[in-house]
Amino acid sequence: MTRHASEDEVQYAVARVLDAMGVLWCHVPNEALQRGGIVYGGILVGLGVKTGVPDVLIFDRPPGQIAMGVAIELKSQVGRPSADQERWLTELAGRGWHTAVCQGVAATLAELRALGWPVDDALKRLEATGQVLEGDRMSRPSAKARGASKAKPQRTKAA
Repeated sequence: MTRHASEDEVQYAVARVLDAMGVLWCHVPNEALQRGGIVYGGILVGLGVKTGVPDVLIFDRPPGQIAMGVAIELKSQVGRPSADQERWLTELAGRGWHTAVCQGVAATLAELRALGWPVDDALKRLEATGQVLEGDRMSRPSAKARGASKAKPQRTKAA
């Protein structure tokens, strides 16, 4: 049985594409509220971290669109948004943002394409570095693509 990609794997793949497109964007690590324990979660809440903030916030206007920005809640193929996530999307939409819930990488890339962004150009740039999208997972750059396989200098014997 094939395992569905986790939301972290989906986030990683989408992050690579957004970086390759050159848009101004960020991910608010809300998951730290759950993963960091009670004390750390309390510190984060005190610092202003809000539950339900969308996974992807794009601050550039989509090409040819009037939206102020784009907020995407990423989900795995089986995930569903929480009430807090739905509330954030509704609030942002009311403030002129384009909002979406996307299940998996393919749905997210389709959403970005529909908004006019050059997703396919970004994927080609990533492939040139050895990063290939395989379903909902992005392969890591190979050692060769990172330049780690440079030839070692040959030692010569002194005469």
